[in-house]
Amino acid sequence: MDDIRVLVSIDFGTTYSGFAYVHKENQETVVVNYSWPGKEGVPKAPTALQYDEEYKNVTSWGNLALEEDPDEVPDDTEGQRPRPVELFKLHISNLSKKELPWLPPQLRYTKAIEDYLTQMRKLIQVTLERRWPTINFPQQVGFVLTIPAEWPPHTTKVMRECAYKAGLLPSLNSQQLEFTTEPEAAALHCLSVIKEHNLQPNDSFLVADCGGGTVDLTLRKLLPENKL
Repeated sequence: MDDIRVLVSIDFGTTYSGFAYVHKENQETVVVNYSWPGKEGVPKAPTALQYDEEYKNVTSWGNLALEEDPDEVPDDTEGQRPRPVELFKLHISNLSKKELPWLPPQLRYTKAIEDYLTQMRKLIQVTLERRWPTINFPQQVGFVLTIPAEWPPHTTKVMRECAYKAGLLPSLNSQQLEFTTEPEAAALHCLSVIKEHNLQPNDSFLVADCGGGTVDLTLRKLLPENKL
């Protein structure tokens, strides 16, 4: 881990995803990505994929995958695109089969996650190499990936395998990937704004993380030296 130059955090969400990065020599300057295929100036892109007719190869992702909803195209339109794949993250959860969102029968949810992370990896790599041309990706990059708090234990195993296959890691068991729960990440962010709310040591606060597919509530207590 001594060779890590840049740390990247990935918020892989049910409906939207994003990433931010920071150089270890300038840890106060966290850069949030606002540039996505098909859209500029927003911190996140839809967690959506557009595939070819066989659902084997990704043809577009994020905003571009949702540019045209096939359900709104007339039935007699030739060359109609296959239905975009969304909400596939929920297939890791404990939802019953009846509650799980639609996936084409020939596409496993792990393949969809891998494909989406692959597209994010390409964008992250281009972004970092443009900013630091000499960086060795992914060997000199560390990653933090958020996961819902109450999801099953195999969540980290699935996400690690998908991240590796997506090219984010040099090896499957690489220590360059760490996980944190979404409420923990939100609580750490709250530490950066405690002065705005006049919080003092021993004060408690509630973090409500309202995402596109999950909602987490976490009660935290502020300790001396900005610890939780």
